[in-house]
Amino acid sequence: MIIKNVFFLALFILSSAYVSYGQQFNNNWDLTPNIIKARTMVKKADSLYYSGSYVEAAKIFEKIVELNPEDIESIYNLSISYHLIGNYERAIIYHKMVADFMESDQTDGLVHYKRNGLYNLACAYSLMGDIDNSLNTLSLAIEEGFDNTGSLTLDSDLENIRNDVRFQDVLKSLRIKEFQSKGSNNSNPSPEQIREGVEIVLNTIKKRHPKPYRHFTESEWNKKASEIIGRADELSENEYLVELISLVGMAADVHTSAFPIGNILLQDSYSLRPWKFSDGIYIRAASKNYSHLIGAEVIALNGVPIKKAWDIIINKFPKENESMTTNWAANYMQFPVILNVLGLAKVKPVGVGNS
Repeated sequence: MIIKNVFFLALFILSSAYVSYGQQFNNNWDLTPNIIKARTMVKKADSLYYSGSYVEAAKIFEKIVELNPEDIESIYNLSISYHLIGNYERAIIYHKMVADFMESDQTDGLVHYKRNGLYNLACAYSLMGDIDNSLNTLSLAIEEGFDNTGSLTLDSDLENIRNDVRFQDVLKSLRIKEFQSKGSNNSNPSPEQIREGVEIVLNTIKKRHPKPYRHFTESEWNKKASEIIGRADELSENEYLVELISLVGMAADVHTSAFPIGNILLQDSYSLRPWKFSDGIYIRAASKNYSHLIGAEVIALNGVPIKKAWDIIINKFPKENESMTTNWAANYMQFPVILNVLGLAKVKPVGVGNS
């Protein structure tokens, strides 16, 4: 996951919630022949890994980890390599190693590895169809400090568990935790911050996305950015959020998105999970209090017929393909603040867990 802070926003580019924190060798390692040999192999393995050659990278990382089982960065990259090539059984082995690595060590780097190792393990379980282990592991990741609400709501790896009633409870617990720890520090961005934030997003996309203009030309990107900047003096925080999500959505790939952190805007959500089926939009998951609504058809949003409301949502947030458009639109329907800006909800959220 490549993260760029934009005031109250985090920008995720070409990610599936996988975070690399840079090479972190333990300076106290004894330079045994095995460790020396392992270190000579790291550069090639990393080069293959960061170029997307995960099959080849995994082969070398396997050898590195065998020679030096203390190299947490290589273990982490090995786990992700197997995950990205779809070998989830092998990925689970190494996700567990990452999550269990030096559990008693509370240094910041290793704590991050543990929480992200647990999250990635939950993703792998989900993709394997192991719903119980996925949900339990996700709860452990949150207990260890994993706090990326965007990943929980948008990561396609977790799609298999979003239908489960328990997922809504896990998500709600994270939002309450975020609200309690960060919500009080929230502040509205100034027009100057809005302008600078848009420029940061635009420049970051250009520099880091390998193919930013697959679906929209550079001039279309610049035009969209200029329109947002031109309205900086009049944009509310809610509108700024939605405009930035829309801007980043022009990348139109499943791993690029903008999501707020340390902010209460998207920590309030409906406890329902809608989904678009061939014959309409229905509630397919809900928290325990609203489980009786599972299977109910959504007829309208704020008086707007659901077909028209759905079109408004997907046209505001362009995505890569029909499947991911459905996934993202269903997620956006959970947030009153987004629906409010789009004219699909009357009241902006004032607390956590409104329904």
